[in-house]
Amino acid sequence: MKALRVLFPFVFSMLLFTGLQAQFGVKGSYLTSQADQWEYDAPFGSERIELLGSGWQLGVDYWFRLKNTRIEFLPTLAFSSQEQSIGSEPSTLETQVQGVHFFFNTNIYFLDLSGDCDCPTFSKQGPTLQKGLFLQISPGYSLFIFEIDEGAGRLTFDGNNGAFSIGAGLGFDLGFSDLFTLSPMASLRYYPTVTWDELTDTGIISFPPEVEAESTVINYELGLRLGFRLDN
Repeated sequence: MKALRVLFPFVFSMLLFTGLQAQFGVKGSYLTSQADQWEYDAPFGSERIELLGSGWQLGVDYWFRLKNTRIEFLPTLAFSSQEQSIGSEPSTLETQVQGVHFFFNTNIYFLDLSGDCDCPTFSKQGPTLQKGLFLQISPGYSLFIFEIDEGAGRLTFDGNNGAFSIGAGLGFDLGFSDLFTLSPMASLRYYPTVTWDELTDTGIISFPPEVEAESTVINYELGLRLGFRLDN
């Protein structure tokens, strides 16, 4: 859990800061990914092997907004983990990719930009769709920690690399009270280049020629954020 050791000081600082300001949120997500250079056809079969796998992401954010326009900012620190198991015992190949992320999430309430909603938690009357629907734009930076675990002898290869990204998604705020907001969301995140050197540099594990160290990565995410506003 190397990524957790990297993330912990940042999460502690974020929680301390949000505790003082009392406007924060926690988000959990399910992740699937597309990385064309990290995929190949299994030998003697039609199965497509995806080295990146699926997984989850957990993040904490601090919330603030523009005064007279419904554009809101949620700088976020997050941790993710994705795993894949290839083959069967005793000759399995297992991969794990952990990530420590900083995302500058920006929510744009395009149906209610000049609204007077007391958000992100709200009790004022008004059309729910107009008040709650938002477009999210999210530049970010991620530190990935890669692990490949190979064969019965369990040879392990570790590596790490950083990458910039841009994300976009649609979400909807459900304001249950002046204290809590629940926000389901669907989004994707695009990494122009992520480098996984161990796919070509281990000298022991041999992948097909189409597998390269560098790949574009698209993450597809279904998430649920619980927002707290304790200063009302």
